[in-house]
Amino acid sequence: MIELSRERPVYLQIAEWLENEILRGNIVAGGRVPSQADIAEIFDINPMTAGKGVAVLETRGVIEKRRRGCGIYVMPDAKERIYEYRKNAALTDAVDALLIDASVLGLSVDDLCELLKKRGGKRS
Repeated sequence: MIELSRERPVYLQIAEWLENEILRGNIVAGGRVPSQADIAEIFDINPMTAGKGVAVLETRGVIEKRRRGCGIYVMPDAKERIYEYRKNAALTDAVDALLIDASVLGLSVDDLCELLKKRGGKRS
């Protein structure tokens, strides 16, 4: 169970909760995802908010609605898609922060590329 915070939109917290349930194996590939009404009841939220959280995962290809009224199911490659999305999101955040810091320091993208090449060569 999660405790919803005001720091992030509730629907994104719902999407993350569902992802974590899939990663933990509590909802398996091919398994049925709780309905929007069930999620709304679990977290005492509006069903539309729960639906937005579900829609996020549907957009990412983690879950699918087979037919209206027949439920929502986890895709076979859901775990891989979740890991890939989270990896890309983390890298994007890191690069964005690096670009902001570089801009403040007066470094160009070319300067950053040169530094990255130097640092990359020092890896073992």
